[in-house]
Amino acid sequence: MSTPSRPDGAQPPADQPNPPATPDEPAPSTSEPTAPPEPTPAEPTPAEPTPAEPTPAEPSPADVAADAPAEQPVEQPVEQPVEQPGDLAAASPDQPTAAAPAGSGGGLRSLLPVLALALVTVLLLLTGYLGWQAWQQSRTEAAREDALEAARTAGRVLFSYDHEQLDEDFEAGLAVATGTFREQYERTTRDVVRPVAEQYDTVVAADVVEAGVVSAQPERVVAVVYINQTTTSTRIEGPRIDQSRVRMSLRLVDGEWLVDEVRAL
Repeated sequence: MSTPSRPDGAQPPADQPNPPATPDEPAPSTSEPTAPPEPTPAEPTPAEPTPAEPTPAEPSPADVAADAPAEQPVEQPVEQPVEQPGDLAAASPDQPTAAAPAGSGGGLRSLLPVLALALVTVLLLLTGYLGWQAWQQSRTEAAREDALEAARTAGRVLFSYDHEQLDEDFEAGLAVATGTFREQYERTTRDVVRPVAEQYDTVVAADVVEAGVVSAQPERVVAVVYINQTTTSTRIEGPRIDQSRVRMSLRLVDGEWLVDEVRAL
């Protein structure tokens, strides 16, 4: 392809790019002056991206938390590892080992005398209690036998009298009685029994048929006494036998079993 010449015969400048031929347009005639060709716009080259200025971003909660003064960490108790016998054996002889906690071995040895003393004390108390129980049991058995014999005697004395020896009989009755019962017996024999016995020449003989213990303690026994009374007097013909049963309570007073209550059953 030929390059069109200018009318004055001068060559186009070297830095002026030649216009590309367009297939749809006819080549200009050399005989007519032509206007200088329009410069073809250069293809735009991709521009380097200009970094955008960073805009201040809103602070996130994480940034705010990071900027806040850090809280002091709370110290947690650290559990001390328990040394096993194997660890102590594997320790180096040059390495100082931790001292045994106070009261582990020596404390147990110091407690041995205390434990032994406590054991001896318990044994002594138990032995004493068992001995006291045996002693109480023996006292109860002795009280049962002695009080039962005293109840038999009291049954004969308290319910027997003779108009010819009332003073002696009533004194014998007072000797086996105690407490309020003694007062009642004295008042009854004086105010009721004596006048009737003297008037009708009464004689009453009491015979204890049977007696038994209801309850027994070392110092108190309750017994039941079965009594047959044979009565003679001037107002009845022949002897009369009356059967009675009384509940008698006896109490140990100065080593002697005395009656402190009598109730008819």
